[in-house]
Amino acid sequence: ALGSMSTLGSSITAMNTTEELVSTLYAVIAAAVFSILAASLSGVVASGALAKEEKRSRLYDLIGYMRRRAVPKDLQIRVRKYASYRMENTDETGVNAGLADMLSPHLYAELTASIRGFLLRQFYPFKRTPHDLLCELAQLLETEIHAVGDFVVEQDDIGTGMYFQATGTVAVYTTAQALAAAPEPLSAPPDSAQKWPPEPVSKVSSLVSKVSLQSSAISALGAGPVPAEQDSGWRMLPPPPDALLLQPGSHFGEVALFVSSPPRRAANVRVVDGPMEAMHLERGRFRDYIFGTAHDSVRQQFTEMCQSVDRGDFSVLGMRCGHCHVCHAISESCSRAIFVDPKSLGESTR
Repeated sequence: ALGSMSTLGSSITAMNTTEELVSTLYAVIAAAVFSILAASLSGVVASGALAKEEKRSRLYDLIGYMRRRAVPKDLQIRVRKYASYRMENTDETGVNAGLADMLSPHLYAELTASIRGFLLRQFYPFKRTPHDLLCELAQLLETEIHAVGDFVVEQDDIGTGMYFQATGTVAVYTTAQALAAAPEPLSAPPDSAQKWPPEPVSKVSSLVSKVSLQSSAISALGAGPVPAEQDSGWRMLPPPPDALLLQPGSHFGEVALFVSSPPRRAANVRVVDGPMEAMHLERGRFRDYIFGTAHDSVRQQFTEMCQSVDRGDFSVLGMRCGHCHVCHAISESCSRAIFVDPKSLGESTR
């Protein structure tokens, strides 16, 4: 058998001792190479199975710990769902930092822009951004992952930047809306074991049915302070039925990038379906780049936009009021001013 080598059409038979030795040597080398490849493949499969088993074991340990500590069932579900997402999924918007050592700076910037650029271009001022500027902006972003029930931003907090939503669903609403929709006084907090998301959020409100897919929402206008006696309890309340629901591809908090001084958030943004993954463009890093190292023409363009936003004119951001559907610059024009991209309202951008 060692004296013959098979081909597609016929067998090649050794005619002398030298050819038999050569064919035998080839057979031994082929067997060795096959053994090495099989061992390597088995090692890869085994290591993958071991890593998967380790993740599963950690998840079971977490579930067992929560049960032993009598953690409410709704919180167990939220924790388990978040932990499973982090263990089983790679970031939708993340870029492997280890690749930076393997690639040239320009190539790494191109890769980052390719992964994150689709979300950046959803924002009106970035739609026609030059590619080189988009590459720079993409590297300023940081990925954040929030569980169901988390507040991404809270009303009256200082705005630190803008968020580009990649996965999950968030509800945008004011604290006054949550208090108005409360079924009972805050002196009797909601049952901690209640279902999450609450029933009112799972229903489609009249406003959400009109604006089913929000492309953007910004917290630019204040809605007044919350009474001190209610400040500690409103976070336990579910989002109200008339909250704006933002789907993947949306963005919010953009005014924080363009005003001269950090603003206070005018609305709460809370995760109602997730986990929710988003990219955060931090105000300081954005402004340092735009007004420090960007090209003169880009700096001039964004300077004019910042001046307009400081005057209260959000039309430069492509926004109209989601409640009165008018592009107005004075906060008093609408008592519940939360702005959305005009495309979401079925109107043309002007």
